[in-house]
Formats: sequence, C-alpha cells, structure tokens
Amino acid sequence: MSKKSKVLYIDFGPGFGGSVVNLSQLLTVSDELNVEPYLLIDHDDQKSKEILQPFTKDFYYVKRGFNFKFGDKFIFESKVPWLKKVLILFKLIIQIFLNIPFYVKSIRFGLKIKPDFIYCNNIVSIDEVIISWFLKSKVICHAQRDFYNSSITRLAFGFVDQFVAISQYVKRNLLQAGVKEEKIVVIYNGVSIKDADKMVFQDFDHVKEKFNFNGLKVGLFGCLLKWKGQDVLIDAVNIFMSRNRSSPVKFYIIGDSPGGDNSYENFLKNKVRENGLAESVEFSGYIKNVLSVMKFMDVVLHTSINPEPFGRVVIEAMSVGRPVIATNRGGPVEIIQNGKTGLLIEPGNPEALCEALESLLFNESYRLYLGRNAQDNVRLRFNFEMSILRFRKIFTLVEHDKI
Repeated sequence: MSKKSKVLYIDFGPGFGGSVVNLSQLLTVSDELNVEPYLLIDHDDQKSKEILQPFTKDFYYVKRGFNFKFGDKFIFESKVPWLKKVLILFKLIIQIFLNIPFYVKSIRFGLKIKPDFIYCNNIVSIDEVIISWFLKSKVICHAQRDFYNSSITRLAFGFVDQFVAISQYVKRNLLQAGVKEEKIVVIYNGVSIKDADKMVFQDFDHVKEKFNFNGLKVGLFGCLLKWKGQDVLIDAVNIFMSRNRSSPVKFYIIGDSPGGDNSYENFLKNKVRENGLAESVEFSGYIKNVLSVMKFMDVVLHTSINPEPFGRVVIEAMSVGRPVIATNRGGPVEIIQNGKTGLLIEPGNPEALCEALESLLFNESYRLYLGRNAQDNVRLRFNFEMSILRFRKIFTLVEHDKI
C-alpha cells in the first residue's frame, strides 16, 4: 500500500452533533482511506472527545479567543447595504486581531504535522482560510450546515479546492453562493450497516428497562434547540391526547441541551407541565447508543422547523426498520419517499403531525410496511461502506492536484 497521507481535520463548530458523528465515522476508517488523521478542534465538550480522540494520531484542543459580538444586532438590522458591509469588515478585522493567539497555536500544530491537505468538517470560515494559507495546504470543505451568504463567506469559499455537500439542498446553497458546480460533489451521510446490526443489540437490558412502557412508543431524537421543533411535538401530543385519551402511547424526547444553555429545555418542560402531559411525555436526556433505543420505538420523529441540511436521525431510524415522520424541507425530502419509505409533513404544523401519528400508531401493518421499505432504502442508498471509496478518491485527487 502507498504511503499514508497526513490529513489535518479541523472541526470549528458548536460541538457535539450530527457533523461530529459524521467526522467520527471518517476517522474510524482512516486505514481504508489510507490517511493518517490529526485533529484540531475548538470545542471542549466531553461527548465529542469520546468519539473523536481515540481515532486520531494527534488531537489538539485550542481555545478560541474573545468572541466580539458588539454591534451584531445593529449590523443585522441595518438597511443600508454599504454601511452593513463596512461594519461586517470592521468587525472581522477586530475579531481576527482578538484571536491572534488562537491562530498562532493552530498554525504551530499544523506546522508540526505538515499535512498533505486540510479537511474542514463544516462550512469554511476566515479562521480555516488563515490557517490553511499559512500551512500552504489544499482544502476540502465538508459542507454540513446552512450558512449566511455574505461577501466574507464567498471570499472564504474561494480558498477551497473541493466541496463535499451532504445533500442536494446544501449543493444548491453552495451554487447560490457562487461556488462552481465542478467543485462540488454530493456524498450523502451514511449508516454503517454492519455496525448498526451489532449496535441494536448492545445495552439491550438497560434500554429495555429505561423504556419499559407497555404500549406504543414514539421517539424524537436530537439536540434540544428551538429550530429542531420539539415544542411542535408537545403541541401535537396535546391534540393527540385530547382525541385519544385512553390510547396507551408514550412520547420520548431524547437529547440534551448543547453548550450548557438549558433555556429551551426548561421551556419545553414547563410546556409539558402546563398542558398536563407529564404522564405522556418523557425527557430521556442524552443517550449514546441511539440505534438500540430507536429499535424500541414504534415511530421515530423529525420535527425541524428550519430546513435540515441532511437529517442523520432519519437514516439512523430507517436503518433499524422504524417508520419516520419528518418535515418536508431540506435533506429529508431527498431521503424519504412520502407514503412509501416514511411520511413527510409541513414543518411547524402540530395538527399535521398529529394526523400523521394517528395514521401510523393505529395501523400496525402500515407501520411495518414503511419500516421494511425504509430499511431497504437505507441499505441501498445510505450505506456508509459505499461512501468510503468516494471519499478516498476525492482525498487522492486533492492531494495530487488533480482537482
């Protein structure tokens, strides 16, 4: 086998979430990709460390400097285009100045490694541009979220050699930002089928005990964030229980608050209490092995009110044969064939969510039909093992200046 390429993975982001899980997947197949992985990270959360650090040659956490937020509200609300541009540029210069120690430490780590190329595990910003410029390295951007299409963002995109978009939805956003189509390849996130088949049986007794409810179970998985729409589920449960008071159904909200901000979580718990739903809705917190829990659910939900760039929860639930109800914006539209491999509904519509729940919870044969089709769909289209060769090809082309 040829000499392994040194890759500097950079994850500057909000912390644990779908993009971190996707990065962990890539790190675990470093041998298949023929790379030597190094990781530079700016968030110090334990969950990310647990799934990333064991698979890296070297792991470096660098603390970001002062985040200059003064004037953000004024800049956002400004109606004068030229003034907004001047203010954004002024803020950027101050932000760079305040973060000089952060850049110095990051660049020192990179110089020690001398990477063959840099892999940015999300949307590239000026931070990654500065680091890559000093290291004189090629850059791959794994675009996994929405972004503000500003002149600074477009400037940063100009330093990227190859974009990997996680959906056609993200690709369209990149094109609107002026990225040339030949620079973009779409590789859907995937589930490792061989690992999924094993993981559903891990922690079986613990999961069985924790979710020991003698009735139908509905799970909503994800970080507790306003745009994830957990409050829409609570409104839908309120409608559902008013119509089906005697039905043995329990709704689980599975996930925790990222970054230590519990304000939305507290809002959700208060909403449950105020509506008298404490017997019907349970907050289960963060669970490491979500696949085993999903297997215990009868229906899995995705309630994001903003377009989801992809929707990892959707394919995870489908991989274990569970029917999914998801909102019809962003990535889920590319994953689910409505009425065949799952159900799609309007975002922010508790009535529509309630009706979709009723159509599945009271029709076991329909649930099983969607679950079987969903599992077949994931194995055919979202099998991570199939993505490894595509990533390896991209890595090779970027390293050898063929892109």
